[in-house]
Amino acid sequence: MLFYSIHLGIEVYEDGELIYDLKPVPGIFGTTPGSVWNFLEIEPGCGQVIVRTHAVYERVGGETLSFYIGEAVDEVLYLIRNSAIGACVCLLELAIGIFLIMYFIIGNKGIRIENYVLYFGLFAVLMGAWSLNETVLMALLVKNTVAGSNLGYILIMLMPAPFSMFVQGFLMPEDKWAAGSITFLSVLNMAACVLLHMTGNT
Repeated sequence: MLFYSIHLGIEVYEDGELIYDLKPVPGIFGTTPGSVWNFLEIEPGCGQVIVRTHAVYERVGGETLSFYIGEAVDEVLYLIRNSAIGACVCLLELAIGIFLIMYFIIGNKGIRIENYVLYFGLFAVLMGAWSLNETVLMALLVKNTVAGSNLGYILIMLMPAPFSMFVQGFLMPEDKWAAGSITFLSVLNMAACVLLHMTGNT
């Protein structure tokens, strides 16, 4: 049996005996188990399985868990097959972003390339990395679930800055105030959220 949990402490009992215990892990961003695929081996003659959850954050307390029952290998292969296309699209987006950044750095030595090419490349890298981090495939491959959860949290807050600079350079080159303000506010918001999270004021 397996199931996916997000910021939940987990206790699983098989016929009244505790067989699985997932506890929150202390870290600079708080104490949480992160986002986890939980794998359990249930005995064939088991009469009752009880899963108890303890929400680290109030907003995830009402989440409904989906359970998959069957052979562990088949379950993993099923999850990988269903997430492979999405992961490939994310990798493509990440590659495009890296290419644009390298094109700007290398090509700028010979010809003038507008700065919005760099900004779009940065946005594509952030978007691709965040999207890839959210796929089932990465959740299965990356063992540091707390770091993966916090990485997605930071990446999504970094996205508005390069995107607003790209829009300003590509569509509104004469209007620098709006893009600059959005960039400043997004960076300020990220710094404030990270600071509040690190100090436990979430």
